[in-house]
Amino acid sequence: SIPGAVVGIADRMDTIAGFFAIGLEPTGAADPFALRRHALAIIRILESRDWDVSLKEIVSKALTLLAKEISFDEPLILNKISDFFRERYRQMMLRSDYGYGLVEAAIAVEFDRISQLRSRLDQLQTFVKEFGDFESFVLTFKRISNILKNQNEPMGVQPALFKDSCESKLWETYQGVKQPIEDLIQKKNTYEALKLMATLKGPVDDFFNGVEILTKESEALRNNRVGVLQTLSRLFLKVADFSKFAI
Repeated sequence: SIPGAVVGIADRMDTIAGFFAIGLEPTGAADPFALRRHALAIIRILESRDWDVSLKEIVSKALTLLAKEISFDEPLILNKISDFFRERYRQMMLRSDYGYGLVEAAIAVEFDRISQLRSRLDQLQTFVKEFGDFESFVLTFKRISNILKNQNEPMGVQPALFKDSCESKLWETYQGVKQPIEDLIQKKNTYEALKLMATLKGPVDDFFNGVEILTKESEALRNNRVGVLQTLSRLFLKVADFSKFAI
C-alpha cells in the first residue's frame, strides 16, 4: 500500500541516518546492520512507485529530526549518505547488465530523482547503440573536458569578440538547439535531446581545428573561447558526463 511504502522509506531512512550519524557506517568487509539492504529497499520503492521526489530532501529530513536528539556534522553525514546511495544504485545497475561507463555517465551528473534514472539510462543506452560514430562523439566531449580541467573560473561569452567564422557558426548552432534540448530534458526525452546535442559535434570539431582555444594573443579572446566551451559543457552535463566512457 502507499502508506506502507511511505512508512517503509521513513523507517529505513531513519535507521540509515542514525547509524551514519554515530559512525557505524558499513565498511567494505562488513555491514552488520544491513544498511545496504535498507538503501536498496528505498531505491526500489521510489523506482517502483515512480515517485518524483528528492532523495536529498528525504535524507535531510531524517537528519534534521535526528539532530534534535544527538549532535553530529549534518553536512558531512548528508554527503556520506548521498554517496552511499549512489554506490548502491551503481551496483544495482551494474548487476542489471548496464555498462560501467553508461552508469557512471548518468549518475555523475544527476542522482537525486531515483524514479527518473532508469529511463534516462535506457535512453542513453539506445543512443549509444544507434548513434553512428559514438566514439568520435565521446572524444569531442573529452576534448572539451580536457581544456576545461584547469579553468575553474566561469567565463562569459561575447559574440563581438569572435574572430573566425567557426566561432560564430558554433555559437549560432548552440543558440539554435539550446532551448529545444532543455525542453526535451524537461519532458524526460533524453534520447531526442541527445540527438540534438549530436548536431553540435561538427561545429565543435571545426572550432577546435580553426582556432587556438588557449591563445596568448589576447586574454579577452582566450577567456571568450573558454567561455564558449564552458557553456557547451554545462548543456551536455544536463544529460550525461560523456568523459566517463572509456574510449
